[in-house]
Amino acid sequence: MGIWGNLFKSNVEIIREKKKIVESSKDDMIIKNLMGLTEKQNEIPLLKARNKLTLTLSIFERKRDELNSTWDAAYENFSWWNKLKYDEKLDLSDLDRQIYELKVAIDKFDSKYQEGLTKLDHYFENLEKLMCKEWSQLYSF
Repeated sequence: MGIWGNLFKSNVEIIREKKKIVESSKDDMIIKNLMGLTEKQNEIPLLKARNKLTLTLSIFERKRDELNSTWDAAYENFSWWNKLKYDEKLDLSDLDRQIYELKVAIDKFDSKYQEGLTKLDHYFENLEKLMCKEWSQLYSF
């Protein structure tokens, strides 16, 4: 605000405003560090592979839901002849099989690498707690 704006403020008000600025910068730094920690976590090959599997599964499941809803909407507008010609439900057995195989692959991956995944989760949780604790202590008043 400047010299003239602070001239008529009490010291308590000035300190309160500065504390708000420091608190917001502390929160910004914590968020920035958490994002950096997440980036580091995503660079670990084991976690990268696990994330890729779960992302692919969610894409397949979402695509299946989209295809079903699109088919249902289109089927309502079919003529009586097309309704006789085509089934009411869309055959998604190939996609269902791929989804099932992907779920099995994720289960196998989890069972094979459970110990490593658990250790990594605990490691990054501890890093996050430590970082938040240190930032809080650094900016404590």
